[in-house]
Amino acid sequence: METKRKNMIVKLLIRLTGVMLALGMVFGTFSAAEVGVKAAKKTKTEQESSKPTMKQIRKFAKKVGKANNIEKLLKKYNNILVFDTGFVAYADKECSYTMTYRYKYASYADMDTACSLVWENNEPVIEYFLQLDKETDIYDATYARDYFEGDFSPESFLEDEVISLKEENGRIIYIGRLNKENTEDVKEAWELETDAEQLCSEFVVDAETYEVIYEIIYDENDENKEPLVSTMYFYDAYEENEKLEECTLMRAMAKRTELGTVTCTVVVDPGTENEYTRKITVPTGEPLYFKTTEIEKIAYKNAKCTKKIKEWDTKSDLTMYVKSIQTKTEE
Repeated sequence: METKRKNMIVKLLIRLTGVMLALGMVFGTFSAAEVGVKAAKKTKTEQESSKPTMKQIRKFAKKVGKANNIEKLLKKYNNILVFDTGFVAYADKECSYTMTYRYKYASYADMDTACSLVWENNEPVIEYFLQLDKETDIYDATYARDYFEGDFSPESFLEDEVISLKEENGRIIYIGRLNKENTEDVKEAWELETDAEQLCSEFVVDAETYEVIYEIIYDENDENKEPLVSTMYFYDAYEENEKLEECTLMRAMAKRTELGTVTCTVVVDPGTENEYTRKITVPTGEPLYFKTTEIEKIAYKNAKCTKKIKEWDTKSDLTMYVKSIQTKTEE
């Protein structure tokens, strides 16, 4: 399960490079939480004697998947935070932020604007995204949904050998032994300096809510279960009006308005009952991208959508007109 989810995230982000934001506060604040990660020592015999049935695993996985939906969590909490060896993700009702430590990429999104910080030819570059779809998923825009919701399907829990599933002290603890192929995948993906021939995963949720508390990867021969990779989940980690400092920094970049800015206005489905407008102001000459799954990828100079725009130098204000795919089909 850990392998499948981490590999998905690696595939999503390996093409991106960027700068690592200062995370001293985050890791300084929560590093002590890893002390609670170590579960009580259990021999291999004790673990294997409590192997659950597939029916039990599927029931457990279904409850975990249902409980760890971002929208559902944010109805209960003001904010949620997850981080591990390779990434940090933050979400509240208004915005989303992620940063990958390993691939050095940071991203911010709210209902109006999305912004990412990347490296190109060893130089930091800020890229802006204008959310065009009526129903905008800000958590998907930053990949935060992948980080928070992961892959909690029954199949993912059964991908490797299930060792145990039991309830202790108000927590449900799942332990699985990764097969050799998945062990090598994890070691390679996380560049783990270990001679472990096989790794185990311990996945812990609250016994009442099924909200994830933590997940660790460790050498199956390590009785102390020292985490080689640990993923920690926190709820209401910040006051209602606060945000992760790095998220606030990225928001400032996304919202900055200074001398030398241009405004891009996009009118969707002009002249129809479905017409709506999106607008963004960015520094002159900065890259501007459009994120959409619903809009035709052709821009026009006029509201009748007869004159196409070939290019924009991002040095002067621009108003453009576009059609949604549905509108195009109806024509």
